[in-house]
Amino acid sequence: MKKLRIFLTSLWGQTLVGAVVWQALMSVIGMAMQVLLVPELSRRVGHDPHVSLLSHTAIWDAVHYLNITQFFYGPGSSDASGAFWPLFPLVVRLVGALTLNQVGPLWVGLLVNTVMLWLALMALLRIAERLLGKQARIWPLMMMMSAPTAFYFHLFYSEATYAALGFWAYEFALSRKFRNAFLLIALLGVARLPFLLFLGLITLEFWRANEWRLALTLKHREARWLLATPAGFLAFGLWMKSQRDDFFYMFTIYSKGYWPWHKRNPNIFETLGTSLGEAYRCLIAMDESCALPREELTSAALPALSLVAIALSGLLAFRLRGAFIPLGAMCVAACIMFTLNGNVVSVHRYALCVLPIYLVAGEFFRRRPENLKFLAAWTMFGVMTQAILMLLAIGRYFVG
Repeated sequence: MKKLRIFLTSLWGQTLVGAVVWQALMSVIGMAMQVLLVPELSRRVGHDPHVSLLSHTAIWDAVHYLNITQFFYGPGSSDASGAFWPLFPLVVRLVGALTLNQVGPLWVGLLVNTVMLWLALMALLRIAERLLGKQARIWPLMMMMSAPTAFYFHLFYSEATYAALGFWAYEFALSRKFRNAFLLIALLGVARLPFLLFLGLITLEFWRANEWRLALTLKHREARWLLATPAGFLAFGLWMKSQRDDFFYMFTIYSKGYWPWHKRNPNIFETLGTSLGEAYRCLIAMDESCALPREELTSAALPALSLVAIALSGLLAFRLRGAFIPLGAMCVAACIMFTLNGNVVSVHRYALCVLPIYLVAGEFFRRRPENLKFLAAWTMFGVMTQAILMLLAIGRYFVG
């Protein structure tokens, strides 16, 4: 008991308690929302939906992750599941096997997401303490958990797993444990395509650690571990080759019409301009066709605002210089990656794990504490928007 008390009073213990309490609270809120929406859901789907404590977590993309958990891209799996990457469902499958498959996948998913959220929060606190100081380390955490799409850490999605691995990779890089960082990037390569953002961040931090001298960087004893970073993606590709006879099936599936809004368009400025125009029409001009729960708000306005936040974070990061330069480069890469498909759908969800947003804002508040009132405004806006988006998502409206 003494060791348990010591652990619970430590930063690790307090963060774990915070993650558990948050997930429990989100479970109750999610079930309450689903119960309130039963009449609407019955009207829309034609039958009374099954409601349980965690049934609200199995919505939208969660259906594909559940399919992968069961079939792992093999016989019986859906074609569309090939667009979703396997790390999160693989972890759920392995943890479920430890219970002899006596625990349902949604409960196992909640356990995995709780542990991964704990690890992500702990990594973020350590990163923030390194860059911002002990007093300001809590601010990035507050901003991330009050982000409009933070509830995806609770759903049967891969956000928590992706954040945990990516954040810890960067924490290892800052502590100059680059072997650990590169190995985590290799594992992250099985989680989601934006692992490339963290690969770039860690590589630039490795270069910065060697005083931006390329020859010194390449001669570093841990540089060879950079060669291991594609391992996860290569393993995923080989598995898809064995199951779907296509190494790049995770990309070619988009040409089959499941997501027709995804079209290759290298003109990112056109895409951004279109989304900003939609944001103006919905938020400034107050076009009546944009009234909630119309998709214009969640498929154009919020993504556009998220892109603006990423871009501003990048500009400020370059101005801060030093350790923030790699973070600024990550923002530039994120803006390009998130707009290459000719649309900005779901960018506000992708932005949830764009680490520089929280660190740059935290540095802004650290240098100008009189502006902490904006943190309160950020938190209130984020929590209110998060509640609305979660309610819409559970009501079977697409929100990202």
